[in-house]
Amino acid sequence: MKNRMKAAVEQVATVEQVATVATVAAVAVATVEPVEPVATVEPVEPVATVEPVATVAAVAAVAVATVEPVDLKAATRRADALAHSAATEWRRGERAGAVAQLAAGRIAGEYVALATDVPLEMSREGAVQRVGGMLAAAAGAGINVNRAIAAHHSHRLLAAPDAPVLAYRYYRDAFGQLASRRVERRDGRNVDVWEIVPHVEVEACALYAEVLATGRDLAGALAGVRKILAVSADREGKEKMLASEAQRSVAEAAAAARTVAEEGAENARRKAEAVAQIAVASGADADKEASAAADADAKQAETDAQQAKKAQLTAALQSARLKDQSEQNEKRATSIRAKADAVGKAGAPAGAVTPAQMVRVGSISTAKDLAVSLFASIMANPSPEDVLLELMVLAASHSKVSDPIRRAAAAFGRAAKANVRSVADAA
Repeated sequence: MKNRMKAAVEQVATVEQVATVATVAAVAVATVEPVEPVATVEPVEPVATVEPVATVAAVAAVAVATVEPVDLKAATRRADALAHSAATEWRRGERAGAVAQLAAGRIAGEYVALATDVPLEMSREGAVQRVGGMLAAAAGAGINVNRAIAAHHSHRLLAAPDAPVLAYRYYRDAFGQLASRRVERRDGRNVDVWEIVPHVEVEACALYAEVLATGRDLAGALAGVRKILAVSADREGKEKMLASEAQRSVAEAAAAARTVAEEGAENARRKAEAVAQIAVASGADADKEASAAADADAKQAETDAQQAKKAQLTAALQSARLKDQSEQNEKRATSIRAKADAVGKAGAPAGAVTPAQMVRVGSISTAKDLAVSLFASIMANPSPEDVLLELMVLAASHSKVSDPIRRAAAAFGRAAKANVRSVADAA
């Protein structure tokens, strides 16, 4: 502050001195004679200030004239090349990361298999939760372990051994859906088995190869995966329907085979009973033959039952056996009818009725007429008991002879037996 005041005082003193000098000068001039005024000089333009501006403008003009025009196409190509290089490096980084992430999924699957096996015997849910926590800590975000394992198996099942990998998101979000896990029992423990969803392995491999070759984006890959899953579901439904129809057909065929076998066994049982009744009515001489026939029929019935059981396993084979058995029965009946016809033709005198004719007549005659005809035919034959036995067997086994006629024939046999004994006693 003092310095400022001092400077102000000094300035005032200086001004006073100047004023004094001016006053003295004025007095001196007034005492001097006047001098002629000097001519006024015209002002000159400052050339020094104009020169630098002109020089700079000239230099700028020369510089502009010497610069070459810019090539926009070359610059565009260069910029595009740089962008493509950046994208290539990014994809390279994604694929390198995909290799490591796929390996993490593989190792996670191996951990789950080891943790659920003896001696650890953890539950699968517990093993998945534990390894998932470790992966989340490493990634800084939640990790779906099952999807990570499925991503690894989708790459294993779809990719060629030496083919490059896609970005990990393709396996995690798209192709991992085509990997299906099923539990298989091996050596007393559950084992995870990974495979492509049923019925579409060819389509899945073709889609993966197309995405790898054309570089289709993730949205296109997801659309292709959804179509393949729809095809798989449709084919699976058709397969189940065909299997159900086949199972129903087999069951129906087996039931039909059982019915035929049971009917055959019942017919054999009835035939055996009829032969047994004939044996009783024919006397002691026919008892042995009837017993043998009954044993044969019983064995045949047992064979039929065994064949019926086998028919439950394969209906086609049983049907063939039943058809063959039916043909054998028809041949046996034909043989019996031929034998009866031969006996009747050989031993019957003129006017006597043969056994074969008797069967045909019996289907339209009354029991009384049949009994009269039978008596005439038997008594006219040199071996009446043989003719009687043949007639009884033929009547019992013939499919067109009704039960009343069979009962009438059996009654006649008992009456004929009593009549033969009474004639023998009288002689």
